[in-house]
Amino acid sequence: MGSLLIAILFSASIALVFKWATGKGTHSMAVSFFNYIAATVMSLITLLSNPFLEDISFVSSMATVAIGFVTGIFFLGAFLTYQHAVAKSGASLSGMYMKMGILVPMIFALVIWKEVPTGIQFAGVAILMAAIVISNTTKDFKLEVNTSLVILFAVGGMAEFMNKFFQQTQPEHMKAVFLLTTFATAMVLSGTMLVLKKVKVTRLDMMTGIAVGIPNMLTSFFLIAALSVLNTSVVFAFYSAGAIATITIMSRILFGEKSNRRTRTALIITMFGLVLVNL
Repeated sequence: MGSLLIAILFSASIALVFKWATGKGTHSMAVSFFNYIAATVMSLITLLSNPFLEDISFVSSMATVAIGFVTGIFFLGAFLTYQHAVAKSGASLSGMYMKMGILVPMIFALVIWKEVPTGIQFAGVAILMAAIVISNTTKDFKLEVNTSLVILFAVGGMAEFMNKFFQQTQPEHMKAVFLLTTFATAMVLSGTMLVLKKVKVTRLDMMTGIAVGIPNMLTSFFLIAALSVLNTSVVFAFYSAGAIATITIMSRILFGEKSNRRTRTALIITMFGLVLVNL
């Protein structure tokens, strides 16, 4: 349980760092670049220490590299959108929509692999859809779509789907190649855009990127550790709901971020819906 709690804290800290950086003049692309430098280095170390490294050939890794390349594009898109959403809509709502992205791979899994959700999971999906409607409704009960949050939901969900696609189509021992390709693609793309836009990178950009990159990597480490001792459904249910709750509470304590009644309602039912979806 300790590993799960640590994973929740590290996951929540990413949104909180983005919130802290809001208004401090950081450049989202520069932050992304340094985040993915750290992730790429760690992935390379993991690959080189892989006991199956000798079994990996150029031909056998081509499909994995192709999947990783596409995943890297979605990862970068989700990372940039996450930063923008936190700055515009706050850490709580952004964290909520990021976690709700799990609906996207569920839909694709139903269509492609005929993975039919259980009745409880369908109830969770319905609750999450209701949360989306509530959070995009004004006090006059008019639908007012928050574009940045909807894009975050879609792009973040596609990033989650690509992870699922890799798991369904590639052998497990190719995971290190997949992650290295994913992070390296995001690093190269963000670095190229920095050069083309002639962005002046600051020390704060570098520090923020590393501050996000470290918990980003450690989240996966402790999540895997939790999965080794706890039931998968329990881990993901409490991980998703716990991260949203932590982001909401800490955003209020650290930054005085307030939510209206509709947002609070959406946050509460989202946490409940995520628990059901992961059962």
